[in-house]
Amino acid sequence: MSLYGKENKEAWQTFSDEVQASYINNGFMKSDRVELKFNTWKIVLDTYSENGGNALAYTRIRSSIVNPDSFKFKIYRKGILSNVFKLFGTQNIPIGDTIFDNTFIVKSNSVSRIKVLLSNTRIKDLLIGFPYVELSIKGEEGAWGQETQKGTGELRLIYPYGIIKDINVLKNLFELFKETLTTLLSLNIITDNEKKDTI
Repeated sequence: MSLYGKENKEAWQTFSDEVQASYINNGFMKSDRVELKFNTWKIVLDTYSENGGNALAYTRIRSSIVNPDSFKFKIYRKGILSNVFKLFGTQNIPIGDTIFDNTFIVKSNSVSRIKVLLSNTRIKDLLIGFPYVELSIKGEEGAWGQETQKGTGELRLIYPYGIIKDINVLKNLFELFKETLTTLLSLNIITDNEKKDTI
């Protein structure tokens, strides 16, 4: 976290204290992280850059999950090119909520399951409350990007416009993440996380 400034570090330390999580200092060259134990899951808040250390850092929340049927989804806000992409066949699943359908792109390998997940109004309200986040389940990946063991994966929540320092925003992001985990479990889409964490 030292790469990103003292202000960021202090904000995350304060957030960690307020939610009774662990703040882990990883030194100068690696992102520090916050780890929260939630039921059987370990939720990790950290940062990453897709194109090396000089790229804009993303704020990321993630947790390893047991996902027996390899359910996947991706939810993100529509942009100015969304209609163009739709012409070229980009998937977008309407869930029957006009405001949400007009605001978000929804992709999934199971239409029925993503509609049931998004019948949770708290998840939808929290998503709408953020200017931009991306919520997804992806398979766990090996060193070269290939998916590893079937039935495992990560729930991910990404904010792609820098490091979030606002503690209230961080709390709302964690609330969205925890609500999604518990809803997925209650729907029997994922199971209690008994496997070793890989993050």
